[in-house]
Amino acid sequence: MNEICVLRDTQQKGIGTGLLECLRKILSEKRVSSAYLSTERGMGMPESFFTKNGFVTNESRILMNTTIF
Repeated sequence: MNEICVLRDTQQKGIGTGLLECLRKILSEKRVSSAYLSTERGMGMPESFFTKNGFVTNESRILMNTTIF
């Protein structure tokens, strides 16, 4: 699994949008037609950022976890 993160104190400066634009270009060149991401639900900023950038909630997918230790 790969992760891309923007530090909280550097958010809202266009870095995340630039990363998404670069990623879209790379994926388009590789002829990848769709991508999935995982982010925090609610909490305002992460979900609204991705919605603003064209992502939608996929109702057929869920993310689950369990504690091992």
